[in-house]
Amino acid sequence: MRFTCRACGAKATVTKNHRISADYAELYISCSEVLCGHRWVESVGYKHELAPSQLPIKDSKVFRLISSMAPAEREELVEQLKKELPPVMEVKPNGPRIIRRSR
Repeated sequence: MRFTCRACGAKATVTKNHRISADYAELYISCSEVLCGHRWVESVGYKHELAPSQLPIKDSKVFRLISSMAPAEREELVEQLKKELPPVMEVKPNGPRIIRRSR
């Protein structure tokens, strides 16, 4: 991420990153032009996703909930998902996983 000084237009650099949460941070920024000396704080935060992750979902709350189910309940859930999920989804014993279709 590049920053430009609002006062003089010179390049600016992040001098400190204060992470408030996993999705939000405050960046302390300083102008690189010594004679200007402008410093300010910018907010950076997560807005929304454009595509879901293709990685396994082992750390999700849903995975932990399914893992805590009895084996018979889990098998019943898998069978129900097989009937209801669209064809782009694939259900495996270790949880649902999105697969890509070839075009």
